[in-house]
Formats: sequence, C-alpha cells, structure tokens
Amino acid sequence: MKPTSTPDESVFPVENSLVYKQLKETETYAAKNSMKINFSKTQLMLFNPCWSLNFTPHMSIANKDLEVVSEKKLLGLTVRSDLKWTSNTENIVKSASKRLWMLRRLKILGASKDALLQVYMKQTRSVLEYSVPAWQGSITDLEKTNLERVQKCAAHIILGTQYISYSQALQCLALESLEERRIKLCLKFALKAEKNPKYAGWFVPYVKPRNTRNVPTKYCKVKANHSRLEKGPIGYLTNLLNLHYSK
Repeated sequence: MKPTSTPDESVFPVENSLVYKQLKETETYAAKNSMKINFSKTQLMLFNPCWSLNFTPHMSIANKDLEVVSEKKLLGLTVRSDLKWTSNTENIVKSASKRLWMLRRLKILGASKDALLQVYMKQTRSVLEYSVPAWQGSITDLEKTNLERVQKCAAHIILGTQYISYSQALQCLALESLEERRIKLCLKFALKAEKNPKYAGWFVPYVKPRNTRNVPTKYCKVKANHSRLEKGPIGYLTNLLNLHYSK
C-alpha cells in the first residue's frame, strides 16, 4: 500500500497495516488481563530500503504516539534500521576493551600467563563473540579488524616483553584468530540448527534438475536481489553448510 503524500512528508496509512493490527490486539489483551503497557520500552523501527517511498509511520496505542527510532539495543544486540552492524560492532569493541583493565591489573599483581589467558577468554573474548551467527556474514573488513585489535591488545598485555608479532602471539598462547573462531562458531550453530525440527526449515534442500552441469549442493542458496540479504544470517549459514559438506 502506497503512502499518502503531504507537504512535509509521506505518511503511511495505518488502517491496513499488519503491525497496527498487532498493536491493537496487544492493547486489547493488556486491557482484558489488567496489564499495563510500558511505553518507555515500546518503540517503532522502520526497515525500508526503498528511497523513492520513504515515509515515517505514525502509530499510537492507548492514545499515545509511539516513538520511531533508527537504532535500538535488543537482547544485547544493537539493531539499526539500515540493517548494518556498525553500531553493534562499536559497542562490542568498546565493552570488550573496557574489560582489558582486569588483565592489566592482574598482570601487575603477578598473575601467571595461563591465569591471564583464562581471564581473557572468559571475560573479554566471550563479549567479542556474543551472538556471532547473527552478524558474522554482514560485518565489513574494517569491523573485523577492529574486533581483532582487541585480542591483539590482550595478547600484548599477557606476553609483555615476549610479544613480537600478532601471529607469534597466537602461536605462543595457542589461540586462534577471532575470524577463524567466528567461522567455527557459526558452523557449529548451523549444524545444530539443521538437526533441530524447529529450525531445519531455514535450509532448503537442493534438488538437482535434469540435464544440468551445475555442481550439486546440499542446500539451495538464498535467493536475493541485494547482497544485504545474501550476507544475512540464513544466507551465510547456508553457504557455510554447503562448504562444509562439499569437503
């Protein structure tokens, strides 16, 4: 349904909006069950890649207009209306970098290299790998570098004067690069998902047509008109599984 045009902006009519219907159902449910809606946590985010039909939704519930936001933290992930993970990566790097003070403090107090390594893996690296399957396929090379820089800094703290290079530090500490670990974590997640009846539908089995020379794969690639969808979680995990089974 096309938005109506006004002198100031385009406004989307909410009468036939599925989101608006869901909001009204939520309002009715809350009233029947003597519940109150927390309006400070009820917001709208618009996902609209089409610039020619750019509009701002005006929706209300219980006679209160809902705020439209372009960025929101949801279950620890920073989601943006443009579907980019730049803000999420920045928040992850910032949070993980703050935790490096523990390594510095323990280093001063005389903690062993093994103890420092355990603290890093449990307190810092876990933050850098939070919800990896959701964003691994869509982050940029610059974001990957920024994430890797945190582990590089941690290795420098742990090894001190013994630090020569990042590759040498990884070998000395028996660590993998974060990029390698993220790929393995995503593959592990995908292998579990395909065996779960609830999530197996994410991956569509490939049926090889007759009279074709195409190399068969286990699952069909996600059909996408834009690379953003192709690099999304389902597309990325599907490609990982196909690569895994082709070996």
